[in-house]
Amino acid sequence: MLALTSEKAGRSVHVDGAVVILPAPDVPVAIARPGYGVRSIGLASVRPVIVSLDYDGGGGGVIAGVARPGSVVHLSIDGLEAAVARTDAQGRFVAPAIKQPLKAGQRLIRVENSDGAAQIQTEVRPTGRLDGVYAADRQADGWRLDWRSGARAVQSTVIFDSAQQAQGGSVR
Repeated sequence: MLALTSEKAGRSVHVDGAVVILPAPDVPVAIARPGYGVRSIGLASVRPVIVSLDYDGGGGGVIAGVARPGSVVHLSIDGLEAAVARTDAQGRFVAPAIKQPLKAGQRLIRVENSDGAAQIQTEVRPTGRLDGVYAADRQADGWRLDWRSGARAVQSTVIFDSAQQAQGGSVR
């Protein structure tokens, strides 16, 4: 994780986010954003692809991914509707799980649009104590990053292996 900080008039000014570079063959570059979902770089797909899950200790969760540009994407968690989002011109979407908090434990996350669906089962686990700025951990389904998203706030970001299928071009 790389983030920039500068000093202006004696005050520290922090960039809103951090660049995440994962080891090959995973998603090469993503931007982790405090309180929001990952912005993937260079991924494209017609069918929905779940790129990441971000959550905090309070149960706030955000799913990010890619699908056909301009399409409507429906998000469900454990079979319950959680959000509706629209993809941008590059096909990226961010869907905050606003209809229900994201609880700890195994969760089934599903996104779908008129071109298809994608789902992944993952474990949501509260962040423990974070000694440094961030901690990275390889999980069965991807990379988990726990990182400081504010002075006292810690955010967990899981970048899923399933995003690899969208690397370098369109998935039809």
